[in-house]
Amino acid sequence: MLRVRSHRSHPFQLCAAAALIAVVLSARQAQAQPFTPSITPNASPIVVSTQPEKIVVARPKVEQQTVLNVVFGATINGGNTKSYGGSLGGRAGYIRDRHQLTLEALGSMGGARQEDSEKVAWTSRQVVARLRYDLFLSQHDALFVALAPRRDVNAGLNLRLQNQIGYLRNLFYFSDAHRFWSELGYDLTFDRFSVLETTVNADITDQIYPDPALRPEGVTVTQSTTTRERGKDRRVHSARIFLGYANRLFASANLSVGLETLLDFQDADNVRLNGLAELTSSITQSFKLGVQGRVLYDHVPVPGTRNFDTVAAVQLVYTFDSLAGMLVATCPACDCSAQVEAARKECKTSDPQRATTR
Repeated sequence: MLRVRSHRSHPFQLCAAAALIAVVLSARQAQAQPFTPSITPNASPIVVSTQPEKIVVARPKVEQQTVLNVVFGATINGGNTKSYGGSLGGRAGYIRDRHQLTLEALGSMGGARQEDSEKVAWTSRQVVARLRYDLFLSQHDALFVALAPRRDVNAGLNLRLQNQIGYLRNLFYFSDAHRFWSELGYDLTFDRFSVLETTVNADITDQIYPDPALRPEGVTVTQSTTTRERGKDRRVHSARIFLGYANRLFASANLSVGLETLLDFQDADNVRLNGLAELTSSITQSFKLGVQGRVLYDHVPVPGTRNFDTVAAVQLVYTFDSLAGMLVATCPACDCSAQVEAARKECKTSDPQRATTR
């Protein structure tokens, strides 16, 4: 049976929420920031023509920006076993001055059936999503609230809804090429468990053949019993720690990794880890090829399930960025003083007679 945790308000939680609200109300107008989602790097890569000089990509001040990514992938196998798999999702972001809103979702489904069977056995059916709002207080500081639903019937979760609030800090952020940041906050998770089937095989040979003399040699009779059970809903209060890193490897490739740790306030053994790694490479200015991997780990899983799940997907990504055309390439200022001085010396010595007449 599942352990049910009581829903109680802690003074620490109330004080933290009050402090965050006070900071939001008293925050001064801050400079707008480029759109930088909490999990993946922003915008499509910028292709700049090759020049002998060093090229610097200049991003103008962002007053308003819209970014939209649509990802899809599919696999189909035929032969003795027919299997199907697909993934569909997307990521949308909107920034206006110091306000940033992001929405992302990814769903995957897979099934298989044998040649002589019409019934499809679903091997995976899951959806993960996140809706988040960030309020930037400065170039490196922000407050955020987020909702992160997840559905995975095979993992025993009919619905897992994470409600989060916290503080973001850019630890290292250099001209959009590298970004390393951390997040601290509070997470309230609501779990609604799906119905799980448990099958038990019992030996009933003695019931079928009560007389040992009449029992065929080497014969064993078993009976399978299947039970269906759904645990009670539960609420988990946790501290949330997140570390993320984004890197523009080349002009056409981006890497992003992140790790979320959730520490239960009431049960020290109930530790959850959610990891994500994503690599994208541009095919054209609007289309990219992406590889994404997720690891979802529960130290105290739903009874009857494993404590970790993994998701790997190869996807084609379509990207729309309202600021893609506004990014311009500029050359840094050069120091030509040495060339000018050499030219002046050459002018003084090239015509001695003219120099003396002056």
